[in-house]
Amino acid sequence: MEIKKISVFILALIIVIIDQCSKWLIRQKIPLNKSIPIIDKFVYITHVTNVGAAFGMFPNGKLFFILISTISIAAITILILKFSFNLILTISIGLILGGISGNLIDRIFLGSVTDFIDLKFFSVFNIADSSITIGTIIILLYYIATWKKPSK
Repeated sequence: MEIKKISVFILALIIVIIDQCSKWLIRQKIPLNKSIPIIDKFVYITHVTNVGAAFGMFPNGKLFFILISTISIAAITILILKFSFNLILTISIGLILGGISGNLIDRIFLGSVTDFIDLKFFSVFNIADSSITIGTIIILLYYIATWKKPSK
């Protein structure tokens, strides 16, 4: 297996480790629904749980999200093994794979996702959510920047 393919899985593993360690620390040190200011009126660490999707949507969809996450991980793994990607896409895919995996671990073992990064003007989120978002934005920007209009 080529180094780029291996690096996707290594990056995903690093994201999962950082995500799970940060969530474990939050669960150990901050009571549920307690908020600690980091930058007053802007950034807080707030321990909440989310049984649904982003922004608490679909709160009764635990099994659905486990299934979708598992299918997504399988599909991404197949794409990684079947195709080669440049460095930008490799990093993006690793971020997304790690983020999906981190939240899936919470859903399976805890029944909900631990969120804690609270910007007060946005929903509370976590490292996995950030990784998925950043990876997706990088892919979108990459394809916008490299898109060529078909010639007639």
